[in-house]
Amino acid sequence: MGKTQGEELYDLVVVGAGPAGAVAARSAAERGLRVLLLERSRLPRIKPCAGAVSAKALPYLGRGMERYFREELRRAVFRVRGREAACDWGGAFAQMVFREEFDAGLAEAARAAGAELREGERVRSVELGQGEVAVRTDAATYRGRYLAGADGANGVTARQLGLAQGVCRAVAVEAEVARPPDFPFHTALVDYGCIPFGYGWAFPKGDRLTVGVGTFQSGKLPLRRHFGDFARRVLPGTDWRTVQMRAHPIPLSSAVSRLHRGRALVLGDAGGLVDAFFGEGIYYAVRSGIMAAAAVEGALGRGGDLSEYQTAVEEAFGADLGYAAKVARYFYRLPGLAHLLMVERGDAGRLFLDVVAGSRSYGEFWRENRRHLFRLGFIRGRRRRREAEGSG
Repeated sequence: MGKTQGEELYDLVVVGAGPAGAVAARSAAERGLRVLLLERSRLPRIKPCAGAVSAKALPYLGRGMERYFREELRRAVFRVRGREAACDWGGAFAQMVFREEFDAGLAEAARAAGAELREGERVRSVELGQGEVAVRTDAATYRGRYLAGADGANGVTARQLGLAQGVCRAVAVEAEVARPPDFPFHTALVDYGCIPFGYGWAFPKGDRLTVGVGTFQSGKLPLRRHFGDFARRVLPGTDWRTVQMRAHPIPLSSAVSRLHRGRALVLGDAGGLVDAFFGEGIYYAVRSGIMAAAAVEGALGRGGDLSEYQTAVEEAFGADLGYAAKVARYFYRLPGLAHLLMVERGDAGRLFLDVVAGSRSYGEFWRENRRHLFRLGFIRGRRRRREAEGSG
């Protein structure tokens, strides 16, 4: 255990300097709070992530972050088992970033707003007291009036505090490679037939391309084999034996779990705030960061109550996370038929991009495609009954 860091008492100690933690620290510092932001790595650091920042997240990033945008996405190609449907959204529905640059920029914005940033300190434990919290790192123990846990899906804060218990851990594998000359600009490739209950992607970032696969169901799958099969189809000329692949967890929830206890709260991936259809988490991270800062500011004035944070998150995200899980549950059961009914013959591709951009919600997507989604569920159930009868 490290030494106690003097008698300093911060208003807020934030664990984790990813998008959720950095935005929470920046927002809290802008409100005049004394903030400590702890990051276990030295920035910039590698962060496995597709790197797509949805258009609906942009208003919450703060000024100056556009310098980290490498390419905007305006078009998507949806593919399943050789069938394709393209959708031109018109404007940019997402911006592509390199997470090492993007996260370092957000942390620097927090520091510029007045937050104290300490890098290279891994948090070992957190303790809640009557009037303060104690955060122990490899180097020291820090004290604060409130704690915000933003240390990701595998962090210690949610686990030690018993929060975000309803979150399941999915997984993705990805790599970054040189962009082929013939890969179209401003175009995202989404292939939801290359892996069970998930999808593969190829997203451009200037002279680089992020390629990956992710599954949103529990249980073990040969992810690297699925990744290899998909990657060789997308980029047949690449020697994938020389490419470094990285795996990372995706925390998913169909509802907002409990996110606060005493003087602590969790946000972003640490709180399971990721949609269960696309696995998009940056939007929920930055918005929950702002909500966390507002809740701590309010709690300082009221004498300790953080319940407004839970209420704000549930009102903002609860319904949408639930509908995203419902869409995923039906769509990924029979992705080939879903693609035919809803994307090729319908306007689901456009609606998906509307959801990413923020002009539509998952609830609206569900209501406009409910008939097709229920049909997929019925067909899947009938097939399972036939298989059971055949093996009986």
